[in-house]
Amino acid sequence: MKQACQELGLAGTHTQSKQVKPEDSLPPGVAQALKMFGLGANKSTGSADPSDMGDWCRFLALLHVSRAEFDDSRLSDYLTEKKFPEEIVMDLLGQYEMAMTLLPMYDEMLKGKAARSVQ
Repeated sequence: MKQACQELGLAGTHTQSKQVKPEDSLPPGVAQALKMFGLGANKSTGSADPSDMGDWCRFLALLHVSRAEFDDSRLSDYLTEKKFPEEIVMDLLGQYEMAMTLLPMYDEMLKGKAARSVQ
């Protein structure tokens, strides 16, 4: 980078910034829920254990309610960083995608804005 700046006639210095963690952009309560799952869940089963499923669903629900931006690539990075196996990461990402699709639909149904009623 220094060479590129010199070639452009720019002077400046490059400083190291702290590494940004995937969860750093989340509201504190949502980040805490993700950490609880990431640190406490059985890495080989993901959300299969009832206790782990509760922590996982709490994170998903809090994320939805907060309306925070948190895409699947950041979630994948976080889960990988916490040493979840690739197969479990993929399973959890599928659950995440399903929840992020389902929960807004549920919200709309609660508001009475559902396009169709269930007979």
